[in-house]
Amino acid sequence: MRIFIGGPETRDLTHTIPGSLTPFVGRAADCAQLLTLLRTPTCRLVSIIGPVGVGKTRLALEAARILRGASAGRFSDGIFAVSLAALTLQHPMDDLFATTIGSVVGLPFSGTDPPVVQLQRYLRSKGLLPVLDNFEHIAPAPAFLTRLLRDAPQLAIVVTSRKALGLQDEWHLPLSGLPCPPQAEHAWKEANEDWSACDLFVQLAPMYAPAWALTPTNALDVARICRLVDGLPLGIELAVSWLAVLSCSEIADELARNLDLLTTNASDPPPRQQSLHALFDSSWDLLNEAERRALRRLAIFRGSFTRDAATTIADVSLPLHSQGAGRHVS
Repeated sequence: MRIFIGGPETRDLTHTIPGSLTPFVGRAADCAQLLTLLRTPTCRLVSIIGPVGVGKTRLALEAARILRGASAGRFSDGIFAVSLAALTLQHPMDDLFATTIGSVVGLPFSGTDPPVVQLQRYLRSKGLLPVLDNFEHIAPAPAFLTRLLRDAPQLAIVVTSRKALGLQDEWHLPLSGLPCPPQAEHAWKEANEDWSACDLFVQLAPMYAPAWALTPTNALDVARICRLVDGLPLGIELAVSWLAVLSCSEIADELARNLDLLTTNASDPPPRQQSLHALFDSSWDLLNEAERRALRRLAIFRGSFTRDAATTIADVSLPLHSQGAGRHVS
């Protein structure tokens, strides 16, 4: 399951980082923070945490490309992207996980030893950085990562996940939506502020409406659209796709009524990214009953809430609305 950039003549067998088809917008500070962590020898497991469509994979691969283009450093044996989206829970899970990683990093499985033993032996002396994408649905796997890290002192791992893994040595890098102009901001394009949600909209617009241009009038609607989707990159992309048939004002009005507009007929996104409702459903399915009950209670709040409010009004205790184990980076 190797992923290569370019044709066979350009393959680099020590790196498998796919090229990007979308612009990298608004995550410069997050990328710098991730690179700092990955250049710190004591940081060996970083989880990029956030909802579907927030840009976790895009950030992880951008940092990997930068590291690949710099001096080899601690990852002289390679940087690899490993997609876990197609995996399903089965037994023995560790062997399935090991063969998935091993097939990408170049491990020639052979002999009678279990795949997990062969992978541990292969990684023991190597400075590698695998980027494990879509980790959240492989629930039993975190303990497997701990064993790999303890047995391979030069190994570091980046994980993208909708929730923390709950490991003691895990560093958390949480992502939320891109910054949007406040309701009162009427000249966001001229303001010296980071409204990268709007910048992403403007950069994506020509893909769907080549003649579209930003004007003082539609700039207000662009900002409104971005606020309505909370700056979520996937929500922005789904909204932009309607520019072929609707104006910015019409898109904003539809979104204000409901989010049913945020869907796509494109065949290449995975099902969970084809609509905002599918995004919510796939995330809801990952929660246990206690977490679902907590979210139902927290739905009483509009926008943010304090810890005291969650406890006294919604009766949701700290463990259920915290990030879990690990180190929180912000």
